[in-house]
Amino acid sequence: MAITDFSLVLNNTLPYNANGVGRIMIPNPTVSIFEFGNVTLDMSVAGIGVGNLTLPNFTLRPGNETYPLYSTSNQTAVLDLLQESAYCSGVLPLELKGKQSIYNGQELPYFSAALQAGVLPVSLDLKGPLQAIGFGSVVKGCSA
Repeated sequence: MAITDFSLVLNNTLPYNANGVGRIMIPNPTVSIFEFGNVTLDMSVAGIGVGNLTLPNFTLRPGNETYPLYSTSNQTAVLDLLQESAYCSGVLPLELKGKQSIYNGQELPYFSAALQAGVLPVSLDLKGPLQAIGFGSVVKGCSA
């Protein structure tokens, strides 16, 4: 699994009150197709909650498919993490944990339970997105 594209947004124009938008590649080695609906995942870094991620109208298809994502993050928590030596490179090791699956306005408890069963690791490189909105100085890089 990998976030293949990500941008930060400074205004409130995105769905789900998101302040980030991008795409995520999710592999499915089976031949099965699963319709999850709107999937919400909690995001954390080293056990610190930093927000949530939404995959709208998510249908898992066979192969390595890319899907849109919307991120609603606690920007203060993220910026605080980027100041720590462990994350000074600007790359956050996100831990995604499923929260819920909603299809046609109804929660699908069997999919929600499956999403909640494990933690999915994915890296998020924030150097480019922060530079694009004028906050490039937040990530100064690691000193030797």
